[in-house]
Amino acid sequence: MPFRQPSLVLAAAACAACVATFASVATRASAATPVSVEAAAQFPLADSGRNAGGSAQTAFGLDYDLGPQTIVPLRASLHLDDANGSRGNGRINVFAAGGAVRLTTPIYAGAGLSLVTINVRPDAAAAFTTNATGIATDFYVGERIIGLPGGTSVSLQADYKKLPRVTGIDPSAVALGLRVQL
Repeated sequence: MPFRQPSLVLAAAACAACVATFASVATRASAATPVSVEAAAQFPLADSGRNAGGSAQTAFGLDYDLGPQTIVPLRASLHLDDANGSRGNGRINVFAAGGAVRLTTPIYAGAGLSLVTINVRPDAAAAFTTNATGIATDFYVGERIIGLPGGTSVSLQADYKKLPRVTGIDPSAVALGLRVQL
């Protein structure tokens, strides 16, 4: 039986990362950690995605930066993302794991590639849930809006997530959220 609660894994990983991050931030006051978290509202672009998962969904992410910024202001990261939505008895759950590269200027832009697993129940009439695995792309832009002591910052971020179709349902979406560099 496949594991059907990827959001629990993401939440546990986020909690562990936060605890480790806050412990390390207490010992150094000048640099941000390589961990960031994001919470967003996600809006499906296609009617099929809205009909199955609702017109507004929740999305959460956890990123880990891979090393220092180079001469060119680029930074690579690994990420985990989880998005969920429901409408009536239909639902869409998306879990993604992958990598991304972004410019690290105050207004930043980036792109990512992920392996995703999508779980869809189209509506109440569907006596089944369909699972699919595929490749997704993510393009995003954001701007740091608050800088805090110790290197922590808060950014406003917009995403476009192109996801594979599942039984004719297109869960691709745009999202608007807050990203916190811990």
